[in-house]
Amino acid sequence: MADSFADLFRGYGMSPGLGGYGGDQGGGFGGMSNSLIGLGMGLMQPYNPWAGTNAWTNALSGYQTGAALDQRARAQQQQAAMERARLALAQSEAGRQASQFQQEMELRKQQFALQQQLPAERQADVLGYKPGTPERQSFLESTLRPKEETLSQQAGQRQIIAQRMGMDLADPAVQNWIATGSAETLKPKEPSAHAQASIEKADDTVLSAQNAIHNLNYAKSISPQTPAGILGGVSEAVGGAIPSLMSPEMKNRVLLRQAVTGQALEQLRAIFGGNPTEGERKVLLQLQGSVDQPDDVRQKIFDDAIELANKRIALNQQRAQQLRGGTYYKPGGGGSGQAPVTSGGSVRKYNPQTGAIE
Repeated sequence: MADSFADLFRGYGMSPGLGGYGGDQGGGFGGMSNSLIGLGMGLMQPYNPWAGTNAWTNALSGYQTGAALDQRARAQQQQAAMERARLALAQSEAGRQASQFQQEMELRKQQFALQQQLPAERQADVLGYKPGTPERQSFLESTLRPKEETLSQQAGQRQIIAQRMGMDLADPAVQNWIATGSAETLKPKEPSAHAQASIEKADDTVLSAQNAIHNLNYAKSISPQTPAGILGGVSEAVGGAIPSLMSPEMKNRVLLRQAVTGQALEQLRAIFGGNPTEGERKVLLQLQGSVDQPDDVRQKIFDDAIELANKRIALNQQRAQQLRGGTYYKPGGGGSGQAPVTSGGSVRKYNPQTGAIE
C-alpha cells in the first residue's frame, strides 16, 4: 500500500515496463485508477486550516484510500490468474487420463479378440498365414486334426515358431514360453523404480548436452570477432569498469566468456560426472583458458567439446531406449548383461537334443 506521495512518483502500482514495482497484475496507470481518483477527490474537498487540514492532507488521504483499493484489485487479479492456471492444469490432467483410458480399452478389445481365437488360429497368425489363404486353411486342418502330442512335441513346435519369428532363443522369457507355452513372460513390463530413475537421468543428461552444444556453437560464431591474449583481457576489464569505453570486440569477449566458462563448461562438468575420461578431462581444462587463445585454437577446442558432448548424447539416448524396451540388462545390452531377478519362479527350458523340458 502507498504511504506517501513519494510512492506515486516512484511508480507504485505501475507495471515494470513503466518503471514501477507493484507487480505484473493490474500495472500501468490503469492499475492506479482508484489512487488517482482518490487524489483528485481529496484535492476538491474543502479544508479547514484551523483543524489542521489543507488541500494536500486531503489529497494524501484520498490517494491512500484509492491505493488500498488498487492493491486489493491487484490481489484479486493475481488470485484469478492462479485459479485459471489450476483449472488449465486440471483440464490437461483430465485429458491425459481420458486418453490413457481409451488406450487401455483398445488394448483390452484386442486381448479379448485374441482370446476368442483358437490356439491354432493364433499360431497361424504368428506364422504369417493370412485369413482366407489355402496355406492357412491347410495349416488349421492339420493342426486341428485329433492326434496325440506330448509336451515335448508341443515345445518343439514352439521352438520352430520362435526361430521363424526371429526371437532370441537365449532370452529366458522366450525359453520359458517354448517349454511351457505360457506367454506371460513375453508381455512387456513396466520399468522398475530404479529403471525409471535411470531413464530420467539419461534424458536430463541428453538435454544438458544439447544446451552445452548450443552454447558452444554460439561461441564459435562470435569467436572470429573476439580479440585474444592478455591485452584482450585487460581491455575487457577496463570496458567492464567503464562501459562507455567498451568496443564491440570487447563486448564479444564478455559474451564469449559467459557462453563458454559461465555456461558450457559447467554443463559439460555435470554431464561428464565425477569420473570423466582422459579426453573429457583435457577438454574441460582447455575450455577454462580458451577465451585467451587465438580464434583457430578456440575453434579446435570448441569442436572437440561438441564431439564429446554428442557422444554422451548418443550413449544416454541408447541407454534410455534400452531401459524403456527392457533390453538394457539382457546380453548385448548396455547393462551388466545379467537379466534382473524376477519373482515368477524358475525358468524352464526345452532341450531339443533330448526332447525333455528341464
